[in-house]
Amino acid sequence: MITKAKISLIRSLEQKKFRQQEQLYVAEGLRIVSEAILHAREQLVEVLATTTWIEQHPEYVRLCGGIVTEISGKELERISLLHTPNEVVALLRPNAQAAIGLARGKFYLALERIQDPGNMGTLLRIADWFGFSGVFCSADSVDVHNPKVVQSAMGSLFRVPVQYGDLGEMLRGNTADRKSVV
Repeated sequence: MITKAKISLIRSLEQKKFRQQEQLYVAEGLRIVSEAILHAREQLVEVLATTTWIEQHPEYVRLCGGIVTEISGKELERISLLHTPNEVVALLRPNAQAAIGLARGKFYLALERIQDPGNMGTLLRIADWFGFSGVFCSADSVDVHNPKVVQSAMGSLFRVPVQYGDLGEMLRGNTADRKSVV
């Protein structure tokens, strides 16, 4: 059984201020949660899943190592941020990674003022597909932990590092010799 306080917490994570305050975000659905388990296990805080999901995916339950909570379909409907909830929801901590460093022969994507969450997710998928080494985003771009970005990125968020800030500063600050970066 899931508490009312936890339901409120999860529902509040739809808003950026609560994601920042709690240092948590939500991933929903089999594909996205399985990608989180495989590629971002260190970020997982809790996996909330139906009995069906738990029974059908013992390998993921084993990989999670005791952070899986069994919930009913009704409870899942109450915590889901989607119109049609899936069988599993994960709570994750944002990745606390070091700044992305530019390197010769690597490709990076620089994004300025991306406001649409679906577009941001699509751009993350493209960066992942083409093997980009990182994504630089202007500070006024949509938060990659926005539930709609997480959904539309379809797991790419867990494989491509993203850094926010002033694009000029990030790109200048990452290399002393601009000609050395290709």
